[in-house]
Amino acid sequence: MQATLQLKITLVDTQPAIIRRLIVSSETTFFELHHIIQIAMGWQNMHLFEFSVNDYVIGIPSEAFEGEPLRDETIIDADSITVGEALTDVNDTAMYIYDFGDNWMHEIVVENINSNATDFAGPACLDGNLSCPPENCGGAIGFERLFDIIKDVQHPEHEQMLAWLDDYYTQDAFDIDDVNTTLQSLDIYINNWLNQEENEDDEDEDDN
Repeated sequence: MQATLQLKITLVDTQPAIIRRLIVSSETTFFELHHIIQIAMGWQNMHLFEFSVNDYVIGIPSEAFEGEPLRDETIIDADSITVGEALTDVNDTAMYIYDFGDNWMHEIVVENINSNATDFAGPACLDGNLSCPPENCGGAIGFERLFDIIKDVQHPEHEQMLAWLDDYYTQDAFDIDDVNTTLQSLDIYINNWLNQEENEDDEDEDDN
């Protein structure tokens, strides 16, 4: 019998708050949830990530990288643990961090659990508002500063930032239909991402 979880995702320190509501299977791995959130939020999936649930850190183990471990804590492989194993009750929470430079923090709250989801057809976005911020804008503080510059027509960077935003960002561009169309092909999306990562690794080896 399949269970589903309704999750509320809030991008921390954004005003107005940028929110998505998702429904996922309890058997969804945190690796899959990472990609689901990327699609729903509109991120470009170009940086590292991790989840924290209670005292657990879930992500890509540091041994997957060359050199020193990224941190001291033991990281649980995101592909080895499911959402239903870590989030078992309504109001359970987790944090999802995307891009350790900009440090985008997303609060995840379990709003509902359906233990008999006989009609579940795959992950879906139920609701949402606003676009996520542009990548590499400096996190929540940089995002706020960006809009302060845009609002100040006398600021020396006003025209430059306005032109940059016109190319890369529209605040009200969130399209739930586009999100759900992509979520319906989640396996293809993940495979494409894995292939791209592998190609970039090969290019790095060739450069060396």
